Formats: sequence, structure tokens, C-alpha cells
Amino acid sequence: MYCGGDDYCISKEKEDNMYKIKVYVKHGYFDYSVPTMESALEHAQVIMERQTYRISRPDGGVEFHHVIKVEVEGKGLESEYPDVFKRT
Repeated sequence: MYCGGDDYCISKEKEDNMYKIKVYVKHGYFDYSVPTMESALEHAQVIMERQTYRISRPDGGVEFHHVIKVEVEGKGLESEYPDVFKRT
């Protein structure tokens, strides 16, 4: 079971059907989950277009972080034509 703070918990079965979004910044990454692939891809696209990720701190402050990259993980995201990266 995954618990995200004091107000909600997600069962392991539901967690397996979620899509995880990882937002990489200079010092590490933030992650969160959404229930649908469409939602996950929309979140990732908007974050990359803005290149800024905003988080709310427990003390009421807000932080903005420059985004390096965004990854989406979950079922059904495999490509029929996978890309191969080659360093030049």
C-alpha cells in the first residue's frame, strides 16, 4: 500500500495501474502518480513546455524548479518502434 501524506492511501492493485511521472531537476527528481495514460502524458507535456515545476511547501511557501527532463512510467507505454540513442 502506498500512502501519499496523511490524507490518502492507494492499494497495491490500484498503484500498479497508475502512471508515475518523474520530474528531474538539478538536484534530483520529484514524482507523483496519476490514474490514466492520457493524463500522465498531458502532465509531462505541459511540464516540459513550461520547463518549470512548482511545489508547495508545508510552511505555505512555493518553490519553482527548472526542469531537466520528465519521464512517464506505466503499462502500455512501450513503443512499437523503439528509439536508440547514440552519443556523437
